[in-house]
Amino acid sequence: MKNYTSDEDVILEKTRYDIFRHLLPVIVYMILFGAAGIVGNILTFIFYTFKSKRSTTVMLIACLAMVDLIVCVLFIPNIIEMWVNVKYTASFICKLAHFVGLWAVACSGLILWVVAIDRHRKICRPFGKQMTLVTAKYAVIAIVSFGLVLSVRNFANFDSVEVNVVDHDVNMTVQGRYCTTRDDDSYIVSVTIFTVIDFLLMLMVWLTLAVAYSHIIYTIFKLQKKRKRLHQNPKVKTLDINNPSYEIERQDEINTNSQQGHGSFSSAVHTEETEEHRKVDPVKQHENSERASILSNELGSSSYGDDKYAIDLDISTESRQSVQPRVSVTPTCSSIQESRPSDENTTEYSSSCDIEHLPDAGTLSPGNHSKSTMQKKFHRHKKPKRYNSAKCAVERNLTFKMLAVSIVFIVCFTPYFIIKILMREVLKTGEEYELNLWAQISLRLPYMNSVFNPIVYCAFNPKFRLYIKGVFLGLVFGCFRKTKYLFKS
Repeated sequence: MKNYTSDEDVILEKTRYDIFRHLLPVIVYMILFGAAGIVGNILTFIFYTFKSKRSTTVMLIACLAMVDLIVCVLFIPNIIEMWVNVKYTASFICKLAHFVGLWAVACSGLILWVVAIDRHRKICRPFGKQMTLVTAKYAVIAIVSFGLVLSVRNFANFDSVEVNVVDHDVNMTVQGRYCTTRDDDSYIVSVTIFTVIDFLLMLMVWLTLAVAYSHIIYTIFKLQKKRKRLHQNPKVKTLDINNPSYEIERQDEINTNSQQGHGSFSSAVHTEETEEHRKVDPVKQHENSERASILSNELGSSSYGDDKYAIDLDISTESRQSVQPRVSVTPTCSSIQESRPSDENTTEYSSSCDIEHLPDAGTLSPGNHSKSTMQKKFHRHKKPKRYNSAKCAVERNLTFKMLAVSIVFIVCFTPYFIIKILMREVLKTGEEYELNLWAQISLRLPYMNSVFNPIVYCAFNPKFRLYIKGVFLGLVFGCFRKTKYLFKS
Protein backbone atom coordinates (compact mmCIF):
# COMPACT_ATOMS: atom_id res chain seq x y z
CA MET A 1 0.00 0.00 0.00
CA LYS A 2 2.88 2.34 0.80
CA ASN A 3 4.44 1.42 -2.51
CA TYR A 4 1.21 2.39 -4.28
CA THR A 5 0.98 5.72 -2.45
CA SER A 6 4.55 6.59 -3.32
CA ASP A 7 3.83 5.79 -6.95
CA GLU A 8 0.81 8.14 -6.88
CA ASP A 9 2.93 10.92 -5.40
CA VAL A 10 5.53 10.45 -8.08
CA ILE A 11 2.93 10.51 -10.82
CA LEU A 12 1.26 13.62 -9.34
CA GLU A 13 4.57 15.43 -8.98
CA LYS A 14 5.58 14.53 -12.50
CA THR A 15 2.20 15.68 -13.86
CA ARG A 16 2.37 18.88 -11.80
CA TYR A 17 5.82 19.69 -13.18
CA ASP A 18 4.73 19.03 -16.76
CA ILE A 19 1.70 21.30 -16.36
CA PHE A 20 3.83 23.95 -14.64
CA ARG A 21 6.33 23.86 -17.50
CA HIS A 22 3.53 24.38 -20.03
CA LEU A 23 2.00 27.17 -17.98
CA LEU A 24 5.32 28.86 -17.28
CA PRO A 25 4.80 31.63 -19.93
CA VAL A 26 1.45 32.48 -18.33
CA ILE A 27 3.00 32.50 -14.86
CA VAL A 28 5.85 34.76 -15.97
CA TYR A 29 3.67 37.33 -17.70
CA MET A 30 1.24 37.31 -14.75
CA ILE A 31 4.13 38.06 -12.36
CA LEU A 32 5.37 40.91 -14.54
CA PHE A 33 1.98 42.34 -15.36
CA GLY A 34 0.76 41.92 -11.80
CA ALA A 35 3.65 44.01 -10.45
CA ALA A 36 3.11 46.62 -13.18
CA GLY A 37 -0.62 46.65 -12.47
CA ILE A 38 -0.11 47.23 -8.75
CA VAL A 39 2.24 50.18 -9.38
CA GLY A 40 0.09 51.57 -12.20
CA ASN A 41 -3.17 51.44 -10.28
CA ILE A 42 -1.59 53.03 -7.19
CA LEU A 43 -0.36 55.94 -9.34
CA THR A 44 -3.73 56.11 -11.11
CA PHE A 45 -5.61 56.31 -7.82
CA ILE A 46 -3.29 59.03 -6.47
CA PHE A 47 -3.43 61.07 -9.69
CA TYR A 48 -7.20 60.97 -10.18
CA THR A 49 -7.89 61.49 -6.47
CA PHE A 50 -5.46 64.31 -5.60
CA LYS A 51 -4.06 65.68 -8.87
CA SER A 52 -7.16 65.98 -11.09
CA LYS A 53 -10.18 68.25 -11.11
CA ARG A 54 -13.13 66.67 -9.33
CA SER A 55 -15.93 65.38 -11.53
CA THR A 56 -18.19 62.35 -11.66
CA THR A 57 -16.13 60.50 -14.26
CA VAL A 58 -12.84 61.29 -12.51
CA MET A 59 -14.24 59.99 -9.21
CA LEU A 60 -15.46 56.81 -10.91
CA ILE A 61 -12.01 56.32 -12.49
CA ALA A 62 -10.41 56.63 -9.03
CA CYS A 63 -12.83 54.00 -7.66
CA LEU A 64 -12.11 51.78 -10.66
CA ALA A 65 -8.36 52.12 -9.98
CA MET A 66 -8.88 50.98 -6.39
CA VAL A 67 -10.86 47.94 -7.55
CA ASP A 68 -8.22 47.15 -10.18
CA LEU A 69 -5.54 47.36 -7.51
CA ILE A 70 -7.35 44.66 -5.51
CA VAL A 71 -7.59 42.51 -8.65
CA CYS A 72 -3.84 42.88 -9.30
CA VAL A 73 -3.09 41.80 -5.73
CA LEU A 74 -5.19 38.69 -6.41
CA PHE A 75 -2.65 37.71 -9.07
CA ILE A 76 -0.72 36.08 -6.23
CA PRO A 77 -3.24 33.30 -5.42
CA ASN A 78 -3.83 32.79 -9.15
CA ILE A 79 -0.10 32.27 -9.73
CA ILE A 80 -0.04 29.81 -6.82
CA GLU A 81 -2.93 27.89 -8.39
CA MET A 82 -1.06 27.52 -11.66
CA TRP A 83 2.17 26.66 -9.88
CA VAL A 84 0.64 23.93 -7.71
CA ASN A 85 -2.14 22.93 -10.24
CA VAL A 86 -3.08 19.27 -9.59
CA LYS A 87 -1.73 19.26 -6.02
CA TYR A 88 -3.83 22.19 -4.72
CA THR A 89 -5.39 21.18 -1.40
CA ALA A 90 -6.00 24.54 0.37
CA SER A 91 -9.79 24.61 0.12
CA PHE A 92 -10.49 27.77 2.17
CA ILE A 93 -7.87 29.85 0.34
CA CYS A 94 -9.41 28.71 -2.95
CA LYS A 95 -12.88 29.83 -1.83
CA LEU A 96 -11.67 33.16 -0.41
CA ALA A 97 -9.53 34.06 -3.42
CA HIS A 98 -12.32 33.44 -5.94
CA PHE A 99 -14.88 35.21 -3.73
CA VAL A 100 -12.77 38.39 -3.61
CA GLY A 101 -11.83 38.01 -7.27
CA LEU A 102 -15.43 37.80 -8.45
CA TRP A 103 -16.37 40.70 -6.18
CA ALA A 104 -13.65 42.96 -7.60
CA VAL A 105 -14.21 41.96 -11.23
CA ALA A 106 -17.99 42.48 -10.95
CA CYS A 107 -17.44 45.93 -9.40
CA SER A 108 -15.04 46.81 -12.19
CA GLY A 109 -17.56 45.93 -14.90
CA LEU A 110 -20.45 47.72 -13.19
CA ILE A 111 -18.38 50.88 -12.64
CA LEU A 112 -17.61 50.94 -16.36
CA TRP A 113 -21.34 50.56 -16.95
CA VAL A 114 -22.06 53.66 -14.81
CA VAL A 115 -19.25 55.57 -16.56
CA ALA A 116 -20.81 54.79 -19.95
CA ILE A 117 -24.18 56.14 -18.77
CA ASP A 118 -22.52 59.27 -17.37
CA ARG A 119 -20.56 59.87 -20.59
CA HIS A 120 -23.72 59.43 -22.65
CA ARG A 121 -25.56 62.03 -20.57
CA LYS A 122 -22.64 64.45 -20.79
CA ILE A 123 -22.18 64.23 -24.58
CA CYS A 124 -25.61 63.38 -25.99
CA ARG A 125 -27.78 65.18 -23.39
CA PRO A 126 -25.55 68.05 -22.19
CA PHE A 127 -28.49 70.25 -21.15
CA GLY A 128 -30.42 67.47 -19.41
CA LYS A 129 -30.21 66.19 -15.86
CA GLN A 130 -26.65 65.08 -15.10
CA MET A 131 -25.09 62.77 -12.55
CA THR A 132 -23.62 64.57 -9.54
CA LEU A 133 -20.77 63.60 -7.23
CA VAL A 134 -23.24 62.54 -4.55
CA THR A 135 -25.13 60.37 -7.03
CA ALA A 136 -21.87 58.79 -8.19
CA LYS A 137 -20.92 57.99 -4.59
CA TYR A 138 -24.26 56.30 -3.97
CA ALA A 139 -23.86 54.38 -7.25
CA VAL A 140 -20.43 53.09 -6.17
CA ILE A 141 -21.81 52.03 -2.76
CA ALA A 142 -24.68 50.19 -4.47
CA ILE A 143 -22.26 48.48 -6.87
CA VAL A 144 -19.99 47.31 -4.03
CA SER A 145 -22.98 45.98 -2.08
CA PHE A 146 -24.41 44.20 -5.11
CA GLY A 147 -21.01 42.68 -5.96
CA LEU A 148 -20.67 41.42 -2.40
CA VAL A 149 -24.06 39.71 -2.51
CA LEU A 150 -23.33 38.25 -5.96
CA SER A 151 -19.94 36.82 -4.93
CA VAL A 152 -20.93 35.09 -1.70
CA ARG A 153 -22.00 32.02 -3.70
CA ASN A 154 -18.32 31.27 -4.51
CA PHE A 155 -17.82 30.04 -0.95
CA ALA A 156 -20.09 27.16 -1.90
CA ASN A 157 -19.46 26.73 -5.60
CA PHE A 158 -15.62 26.82 -5.53
CA ASP A 159 -13.53 24.14 -3.89
CA SER A 160 -10.49 21.96 -4.32
CA VAL A 161 -12.05 19.54 -6.80
CA GLU A 162 -10.72 16.09 -7.66
CA VAL A 163 -9.30 15.71 -11.15
CA ASN A 164 -8.13 12.60 -12.99
CA VAL A 165 -4.40 12.49 -13.72
CA VAL A 166 -3.32 9.88 -16.28
CA ASP A 167 0.25 8.68 -16.68
CA HIS A 168 0.56 7.11 -20.11
CA ASP A 169 3.99 5.66 -19.43
CA VAL A 170 2.75 3.28 -16.74
CA ASN A 171 -0.86 3.40 -17.91
CA MET A 172 -2.10 4.52 -14.53
CA THR A 173 -4.72 7.05 -13.37
CA VAL A 174 -4.50 8.84 -10.05
CA GLN A 175 -6.65 11.46 -8.33
CA GLY A 176 -5.34 14.99 -7.98
CA ARG A 177 -6.94 18.22 -6.74
CA TYR A 178 -7.41 21.53 -8.48
CA CYS A 179 -9.17 24.77 -7.43
CA THR A 180 -12.22 25.30 -9.66
CA THR A 181 -16.03 25.18 -9.61
CA ARG A 182 -17.62 22.06 -8.22
CA ASP A 183 -19.31 19.57 -10.54
CA ASP A 184 -21.09 17.43 -7.94
CA ASP A 185 -24.69 16.50 -8.58
CA SER A 186 -25.83 18.69 -5.69
CA TYR A 187 -23.92 21.75 -6.97
CA ILE A 188 -24.15 21.41 -10.71
CA VAL A 189 -27.55 23.16 -10.87
CA SER A 190 -26.47 26.12 -8.73
CA VAL A 191 -23.18 26.49 -10.62
CA THR A 192 -25.03 26.51 -13.95
CA ILE A 193 -27.62 29.04 -12.74
CA PHE A 194 -25.03 31.44 -11.36
CA THR A 195 -22.86 31.12 -14.45
CA VAL A 196 -25.84 32.07 -16.61
CA ILE A 197 -26.60 34.99 -14.27
CA ASP A 198 -23.02 36.20 -14.61
CA PHE A 199 -23.25 35.96 -18.37
CA LEU A 200 -26.55 37.84 -18.53
CA LEU A 201 -25.18 40.54 -16.25
CA MET A 202 -22.08 40.98 -18.40
CA LEU A 203 -24.25 40.90 -21.52
CA MET A 204 -26.27 43.79 -20.11
CA VAL A 205 -23.04 45.71 -19.48
CA TRP A 206 -21.73 44.94 -22.97
CA LEU A 207 -24.94 46.06 -24.67
CA THR A 208 -25.03 49.27 -22.62
CA LEU A 209 -21.43 50.04 -23.52
CA ALA A 210 -22.03 49.33 -27.21
CA VAL A 211 -25.21 51.41 -27.48
CA ALA A 212 -23.99 54.32 -25.34
CA TYR A 213 -20.63 54.76 -27.04
CA SER A 214 -22.10 54.24 -30.51
CA HIS A 215 -24.52 57.09 -29.87
CA ILE A 216 -21.68 59.20 -28.43
CA ILE A 217 -19.48 58.66 -31.50
CA TYR A 218 -22.39 59.49 -33.80
CA THR A 219 -23.13 62.72 -31.88
CA ILE A 220 -19.48 63.85 -31.92
CA PHE A 221 -19.11 62.99 -35.61
CA LYS A 222 -22.28 64.91 -36.49
CA LEU A 223 -21.14 67.93 -34.48
CA GLN A 224 -17.71 67.95 -36.13
CA LYS A 225 -19.28 67.60 -39.57
CA LYS A 226 -21.61 70.52 -38.88
CA ARG A 227 -18.74 72.67 -37.63
CA LYS A 228 -16.65 71.80 -40.68
CA ARG A 229 -19.53 72.69 -43.01
CA LEU A 230 -20.01 76.04 -41.28
CA HIS A 231 -16.32 76.86 -41.65
CA GLN A 232 -16.24 75.89 -45.32
CA ASN A 233 -19.54 77.54 -46.39
CA PRO A 234 -20.16 80.72 -44.40
CA LYS A 235 -23.65 82.17 -44.74
CA VAL A 236 -23.20 85.24 -46.99
CA LYS A 237 -26.34 86.74 -48.50
CA THR A 238 -25.84 87.73 -52.14
CA LEU A 239 -28.32 90.01 -53.93
CA ASP A 240 -28.83 90.09 -57.64
CA ILE A 241 -30.28 93.45 -58.78
CA ASN A 242 -31.29 92.05 -62.15
CA ASN A 243 -33.35 89.37 -60.47
CA PRO A 244 -37.10 90.25 -60.42
CA SER A 245 -37.38 89.01 -56.83
CA TYR A 246 -34.84 91.60 -55.71
CA GLU A 247 -37.48 94.38 -55.69
CA ILE A 248 -39.80 92.24 -53.56
CA GLU A 249 -37.02 91.46 -51.08
CA ARG A 250 -36.01 95.10 -50.98
CA GLN A 251 -39.59 96.18 -50.29
CA ASP A 252 -39.83 93.60 -47.45
CA GLU A 253 -36.65 94.98 -45.92
CA ILE A 254 -38.05 98.53 -46.14
CA ASN A 255 -41.28 97.46 -44.42
CA THR A 256 -39.31 95.70 -41.67
CA ASN A 257 -37.06 98.70 -41.08
CA SER A 258 -40.06 101.04 -40.89
CA GLN A 259 -41.36 99.04 -37.88
CA GLN A 260 -38.06 99.01 -35.97
CA GLY A 261 -37.40 102.79 -35.74
CA HIS A 262 -38.97 105.14 -33.20
CA GLY A 263 -39.63 107.95 -35.66
CA SER A 264 -37.81 106.71 -38.73
CA PHE A 265 -39.37 106.57 -42.17
CA SER A 266 -38.76 104.12 -44.96
CA SER A 267 -36.80 105.19 -48.01
CA ALA A 268 -39.80 104.74 -50.32
CA VAL A 269 -42.07 107.03 -48.27
CA HIS A 270 -39.24 109.48 -47.88
CA THR A 271 -38.87 109.75 -51.66
CA GLU A 272 -42.58 110.48 -52.01
CA GLU A 273 -42.28 113.21 -49.41
CA THR A 274 -39.49 114.93 -51.27
CA GLU A 275 -41.46 114.80 -54.51
CA GLU A 276 -44.52 116.34 -52.81
CA HIS A 277 -42.51 119.11 -51.19
CA ARG A 278 -40.99 120.03 -54.51
CA LYS A 279 -44.51 120.85 -55.71
CA VAL A 280 -45.37 123.38 -53.00
CA ASP A 281 -48.36 125.67 -53.60
CA PRO A 282 -47.57 129.34 -54.22
CA VAL A 283 -50.22 130.19 -51.62
CA LYS A 284 -48.37 128.10 -49.01
CA GLN A 285 -45.09 129.71 -50.01
CA HIS A 286 -46.63 133.15 -49.48
CA GLU A 287 -48.07 132.11 -46.09
CA ASN A 288 -44.74 130.71 -44.99
CA SER A 289 -42.91 133.85 -46.04
CA GLU A 290 -45.39 136.01 -44.11
CA ARG A 291 -45.03 133.84 -41.00
CA ALA A 292 -41.28 134.00 -41.29
CA SER A 293 -41.31 137.79 -41.54
CA ILE A 294 -43.57 138.05 -38.47
CA LEU A 295 -41.19 135.73 -36.58
CA SER A 296 -38.19 137.81 -37.61
CA ASN A 297 -39.89 141.01 -36.48
CA GLU A 298 -40.73 139.46 -33.12
CA LEU A 299 -37.22 138.22 -32.63
CA GLY A 300 -35.82 141.57 -33.75
CA SER A 301 -37.99 143.47 -31.28
CA SER A 302 -37.00 141.18 -28.44
CA SER A 303 -33.31 141.70 -29.00
CA TYR A 304 -33.37 144.83 -26.80
CA GLY A 305 -31.40 146.77 -29.36
CA ASP A 306 -28.47 144.45 -29.26
CA ASP A 307 -27.11 143.33 -32.66
CA LYS A 308 -25.95 140.00 -31.40
CA TYR A 309 -29.56 138.73 -31.02
CA ALA A 310 -30.47 139.50 -34.61
CA ILE A 311 -31.32 136.36 -36.58
CA ASP A 312 -31.25 136.12 -40.31
CA LEU A 313 -33.81 133.54 -41.41
CA ASP A 314 -33.75 132.11 -44.88
CA ILE A 315 -36.66 129.79 -45.53
CA SER A 316 -36.80 129.99 -49.24
CA THR A 317 -38.19 127.12 -51.22
CA GLU A 318 -34.78 126.19 -52.62
CA SER A 319 -33.21 125.85 -49.17
CA ARG A 320 -36.07 123.71 -47.93
CA GLN A 321 -35.85 121.51 -50.97
CA SER A 322 -32.11 121.05 -50.44
CA VAL A 323 -32.41 120.23 -46.74
CA GLN A 324 -35.52 118.02 -46.80
CA PRO A 325 -34.16 114.94 -48.62
CA ARG A 326 -31.18 114.63 -46.29
CA VAL A 327 -32.98 114.33 -42.97
CA SER A 328 -36.04 112.21 -42.67
CA VAL A 329 -37.00 113.10 -39.11
CA THR A 330 -36.64 116.93 -39.11
CA PRO A 331 -39.60 118.88 -40.54
CA THR A 332 -39.50 120.67 -43.88
CA CYS A 333 -40.35 124.06 -42.45
CA SER A 334 -39.02 125.78 -39.36
CA SER A 335 -41.20 124.84 -36.42
CA ILE A 336 -42.97 127.41 -34.29
CA GLN A 337 -43.19 126.32 -30.68
CA GLU A 338 -46.00 128.17 -28.96
CA SER A 339 -46.36 128.62 -25.24
CA ARG A 340 -49.93 127.37 -24.97
CA PRO A 341 -50.58 124.60 -22.42
CA SER A 342 -52.38 122.48 -24.98
CA ASP A 343 -49.22 122.27 -27.11
CA GLU A 344 -46.88 121.03 -24.37
CA ASN A 345 -46.89 117.51 -25.67
CA THR A 346 -45.91 118.54 -29.19
CA THR A 347 -42.25 118.57 -30.15
CA GLU A 348 -40.36 119.83 -33.15
CA TYR A 349 -42.93 118.09 -35.38
CA SER A 350 -45.60 120.75 -34.69
CA SER A 351 -45.06 122.64 -37.92
CA SER A 352 -48.21 123.20 -39.96
CA CYS A 353 -46.60 122.46 -43.32
CA ASP A 354 -45.50 118.86 -42.61
CA ILE A 355 -47.72 117.63 -39.79
CA GLU A 356 -49.51 115.33 -42.20
CA HIS A 357 -46.32 113.44 -42.98
CA LEU A 358 -45.42 112.67 -39.34
CA PRO A 359 -46.09 109.36 -37.57
CA ASP A 360 -49.16 108.89 -35.43
CA ALA A 361 -49.28 110.07 -31.85
CA GLY A 362 -49.69 106.49 -30.66
CA THR A 363 -46.45 105.55 -32.36
CA LEU A 364 -44.55 108.45 -30.78
CA SER A 365 -45.87 107.92 -27.26
CA PRO A 366 -43.30 106.40 -24.89
CA GLY A 367 -45.70 103.69 -23.71
CA ASN A 368 -46.49 102.28 -27.14
CA HIS A 369 -43.32 100.81 -28.59
CA SER A 370 -43.25 98.69 -31.67
CA LYS A 371 -42.91 94.93 -31.34
CA SER A 372 -39.41 94.82 -32.77
CA THR A 373 -38.20 97.52 -30.37
CA MET A 374 -39.57 95.58 -27.39
CA GLN A 375 -37.94 92.42 -28.67
CA LYS A 376 -34.63 94.20 -28.93
CA LYS A 377 -34.91 95.45 -25.36
CA PHE A 378 -35.73 91.99 -24.05
CA HIS A 379 -33.00 90.33 -26.11
CA ARG A 380 -30.39 92.51 -24.49
CA HIS A 381 -30.66 90.44 -21.31
CA LYS A 382 -29.63 87.10 -22.76
CA LYS A 383 -29.28 84.07 -20.61
CA PRO A 384 -25.72 82.78 -20.22
CA LYS A 385 -24.83 79.94 -22.53
CA ARG A 386 -24.91 76.58 -20.87
CA TYR A 387 -21.91 74.28 -20.99
CA ASN A 388 -21.94 71.78 -23.85
CA SER A 389 -19.69 68.81 -23.12
CA ALA A 390 -19.74 67.63 -26.73
CA LYS A 391 -17.89 70.80 -27.78
CA CYS A 392 -15.20 70.51 -25.09
CA ALA A 393 -11.97 68.81 -26.17
CA VAL A 394 -11.23 67.63 -22.61
CA GLU A 395 -14.61 65.91 -22.32
CA ARG A 396 -14.23 64.28 -25.73
CA ASN A 397 -10.76 63.01 -24.81
CA LEU A 398 -12.10 61.63 -21.54
CA THR A 399 -14.94 59.93 -23.43
CA PHE A 400 -12.60 58.29 -25.94
CA LYS A 401 -10.36 57.14 -23.09
CA MET A 402 -13.24 55.40 -21.34
CA LEU A 403 -14.35 53.95 -24.68
CA ALA A 404 -10.91 52.33 -25.03
CA VAL A 405 -11.15 50.98 -21.46
CA SER A 406 -14.58 49.50 -22.26
CA ILE A 407 -13.29 47.84 -25.45
CA VAL A 408 -10.45 46.24 -23.48
CA PHE A 409 -12.99 45.05 -20.90
CA ILE A 410 -15.15 43.36 -23.56
CA VAL A 411 -12.13 41.75 -25.25
CA CYS A 412 -10.84 40.34 -21.94
CA PHE A 413 -14.15 38.87 -20.79
CA THR A 414 -15.27 37.25 -24.05
CA PRO A 415 -12.80 34.28 -23.96
CA TYR A 416 -13.57 33.74 -20.27
CA PHE A 417 -17.26 33.11 -20.92
CA ILE A 418 -16.45 30.97 -23.93
CA ILE A 419 -14.47 28.63 -21.67
CA LYS A 420 -16.90 28.74 -18.75
CA ILE A 421 -20.14 28.35 -20.71
CA LEU A 422 -19.29 26.73 -24.01
CA MET A 423 -16.65 24.26 -22.85
CA ARG A 424 -17.87 23.45 -19.34
CA GLU A 425 -21.66 23.72 -19.58
CA VAL A 426 -22.35 22.86 -23.24
CA LEU A 427 -19.56 20.49 -24.30
CA LYS A 428 -19.07 19.03 -20.80
CA THR A 429 -15.31 18.78 -21.21
CA GLY A 430 -14.60 18.58 -17.45
CA GLU A 431 -12.05 20.22 -15.18
CA GLU A 432 -9.07 18.69 -16.92
CA TYR A 433 -9.60 20.94 -19.94
CA GLU A 434 -8.94 24.03 -17.79
CA LEU A 435 -5.35 22.93 -17.26
CA ASN A 436 -4.64 23.58 -20.94
CA LEU A 437 -2.43 26.58 -21.81
CA TRP A 438 -5.01 28.52 -23.84
CA ALA A 439 -7.74 27.75 -21.33
CA GLN A 440 -5.62 29.16 -18.51
CA ILE A 441 -4.89 32.31 -20.54
CA SER A 442 -8.60 32.78 -21.20
CA LEU A 443 -9.51 32.24 -17.54
CA ARG A 444 -6.92 34.82 -16.36
CA LEU A 445 -7.80 37.51 -18.91
CA PRO A 446 -10.47 39.17 -16.69
CA TYR A 447 -7.69 39.81 -14.17
CA MET A 448 -5.44 41.17 -16.93
CA ASN A 449 -8.08 43.77 -17.73
CA SER A 450 -7.13 45.56 -14.51
CA VAL A 451 -3.52 45.79 -15.71
CA PHE A 452 -4.41 47.27 -19.10
CA ASN A 453 -6.52 50.12 -17.69
CA PRO A 454 -3.58 52.24 -16.39
CA ILE A 455 -1.88 51.77 -19.77
CA VAL A 456 -4.96 53.20 -21.50
CA TYR A 457 -5.05 56.14 -19.07
CA CYS A 458 -1.39 56.82 -19.78
CA ALA A 459 -1.95 56.71 -23.55
CA PHE A 460 -4.86 59.18 -23.52
CA ASN A 461 -3.83 61.57 -20.75
CA PRO A 462 -0.58 63.56 -21.26
CA LYS A 463 -0.78 64.99 -17.73
CA PHE A 464 -0.86 61.47 -16.33
CA ARG A 465 2.20 60.58 -18.44
CA LEU A 466 4.07 63.60 -17.08
CA TYR A 467 3.07 62.64 -13.55
CA ILE A 468 4.37 59.07 -13.97
CA LYS A 469 7.54 60.38 -15.59
CA GLY A 470 8.11 62.77 -12.68
CA VAL A 471 7.56 60.02 -10.11
CA PHE A 472 9.98 57.60 -11.75
CA LEU A 473 12.62 60.27 -12.40
CA GLY A 474 12.33 61.34 -8.76
CA LEU A 475 12.86 57.75 -7.63
CA VAL A 476 15.84 57.27 -9.95
CA PHE A 477 17.54 60.50 -8.90
CA GLY A 478 16.80 59.76 -5.24
CA CYS A 479 18.39 56.31 -5.50
CA PHE A 480 21.35 57.80 -7.39
CA ARG A 481 21.94 60.43 -4.70
CA LYS A 482 21.72 57.85 -1.93
CA THR A 483 24.14 55.54 -3.73
CA LYS A 484 26.55 58.41 -4.34
CA TYR A 485 26.38 59.41 -0.68
CA LEU A 486 27.08 55.83 0.43
CA PHE A 487 30.14 55.60 -1.84
CA LYS A 488 31.47 58.91 -0.52
CA SER A 489 30.91 57.94 3.07
